Amino acid sequence: MRSVSPGIIDAVRSSLLLDGADLPHAEQVTHLALQCFDALVPLHRLGPVERNLLAAAGLLHDIGWCDGRRGHHRRSCELIRDDTTLPLEPKERAMVALIARFHRRALPDPEKHPLYATLDPPSQTTVCWLGGVLRLADGLDRDHLQDVGEVRCEVGSEIIRVHCRTRRPTVELQSVSFPKADLLEATSRRRCEITWEWA
Repeated sequence: MRSVSPGIIDAVRSSLLLDGADLPHAEQVTHLALQCFDALVPLHRLGPVERNLLAAAGLLHDIGWCDGRRGHHRRSCELIRDDTTLPLEPKERAMVALIARFHRRALPDPEKHPLYATLDPPSQTTVCWLGGVLRLADGLDRDHLQDVGEVRCEVGSEIIRVHCRTRRPTVELQSVSFPKADLLEATSRRRCEITWEWA
C-alpha cells in the first residue's frame, strides 16, 4: 500500500459525504480513536499510513445516518466504498469503508462480509485493529456530548487498561463502553478494563 497523504484528512473534511453529519461527534470519535491508536502502537505496530486511514474512517463513520439510524454502519460503508472523489486507492477506500462499517454491530467475518473477504490477511488484520479502536472510541461518545476529554491506554500481558477522563460521572457511559471493546479485545487477545477519572 502506498503512503496515504496527511492531505486525505483535509479532503475528507471538505467532502460532500459529511453534509448533514454530526461533525462534533465525528471529530470527537476521531480524536479519541487517535489517542488510543497512539497509545497502542507497541501492540499493533501500525504506522502513519494506518493512522490516516483510521482518521478518515472516524470522520466518516456515521455518514450513513442520512438514511436513518437502523443499519447506518452498513450504509456508511457503502457510501465510502462507492465515493471516488476521495484521494484514495480502491484498496484504501475499501479499508476505510470497512473500518467505518465495523464501528458497531457484527464483528468482521469473511463469510458474511464480502468486501472484507476481498482483502489480503494483513489488511484484514489492520481493519480489525483500526475497527476495534474506532468501535471503542464511538462507545465513549455514545451520547454525542463530547464528555470524554482524554483517553490513555496501558498495555499488559492480558489486559488493556483504558483510562478515560470525563467531565461528568455517569453510569450510562460505564454500562455501554465494555461491549464496544469486543473487537479490540478479540484482535489484541486481551481484555479491556475501562476506568473513569472525573475532570
